[in-house]
This record gives sequence, C-alpha cells and structure tokens, in this order.
Amino acid sequence: MHQSEKRLVPRIAVPQLRPDTLSLIANNRAYKLDGLKDISESGIRCELGVSLPVSASVAIQYKDDKVQLAVHGRVAWCKKTQDSEQPNDTSERFLMGVELLSPMILFAVLPTSRLTS
Repeated sequence: MHQSEKRLVPRIAVPQLRPDTLSLIANNRAYKLDGLKDISESGIRCELGVSLPVSASVAIQYKDDKVQLAVHGRVAWCKKTQDSEQPNDTSERFLMGVELLSPMILFAVLPTSRLTS
C-alpha cells in the first residue's frame, strides 16, 4: 500500500554514514539508527529497531571525529516496515518521521546528495 506524500518541503537524501555516527535518544536511552532516509527543513525520516509513540520527545545525536551535536524534536509518525530482505533476519524495523526543532543544524553537518521529491 502506498502512502501519499504529506510533506510540503523538498527532502534531501543522505548517503550511507559511518556506523555509530547517528543515534536517537529517547527516555534517557540511546538507540542506534538503522538508517537515515532523508532530511528536510522540518525533520528527518529514519529507520529504528524499536517503535516509539507519536509525540514522544527525542533527540537526534550526530557524532564524528570533529563534531558532536544533538537536535531535539518529537516523533511525528511511526510504522512497522516491510519484512527484512535479509534471510534469517527476524528483527522488527520501524520507519518514523521525526519533526526537529532545528533541523538545519543537523543538515549543516550531514553529507547530502541529490534532492528527492
């Protein structure tokens, strides 16, 4: 089933990042982001191994050799993804949208590629 696009601003694709560069902080616990799909002026779309409730307060933490920062926001939506394409992978994955309070701070440090619609 295809979900219609609701965002009114363009999205920027983010290439594969080094492992442990990004994490999501919720309830004083850090979760490794399985994937950062894209970023826009209003937030990010990411994949995580746990489900978080809509409106949960979160922070996206970015850390590399030169920069460490955290951008605060809230979970806008969260849904279970399709089953994994990897054989023997029974772990659950969740795709979520996170509305960030200052997404351009995160955008400034992330390597980005092409515009997506």
